[in-house]
Amino acid sequence: LFAIIDRADDLRKAKLIGKALKYLLTHKIDNMKNIFFRLCHLINDAYYDDLEILVLFRKDNEQLSTSDEERLEELYRFGFLMDVRFRADNLNESLGKLINSDGFETNGILYVLNKYGILLKDILLSK
Repeated sequence: LFAIIDRADDLRKAKLIGKALKYLLTHKIDNMKNIFFRLCHLINDAYYDDLEILVLFRKDNEQLSTSDEERLEELYRFGFLMDVRFRADNLNESLGKLINSDGFETNGILYVLNKYGILLKDILLSK
């Protein structure tokens, strides 16, 4: 545990790791040890300010578009998000059409939380 915290390059990450341990212990998550160590690895690899945008996902299955593309791509790369690629001509009716700044339908990527993103969002929102 001390090695994981020592590896953190930001004091906020060290605090988040402590908060993650407390959360996992109080919620009695199955396979807690493996999940905790993997989550710590993901936290330490990511840029802390990017982690904070996980709370923008109000619901666990909510999708965010690429309006904050760089941060979302980083969270995807570090293992907190899944991507849902789409083309404007086959968008699900419930999503509607996405229009770019030039007024044309656009293709792109929507990001959704994976199990580690959901878990870290819950940890960030916990007291």
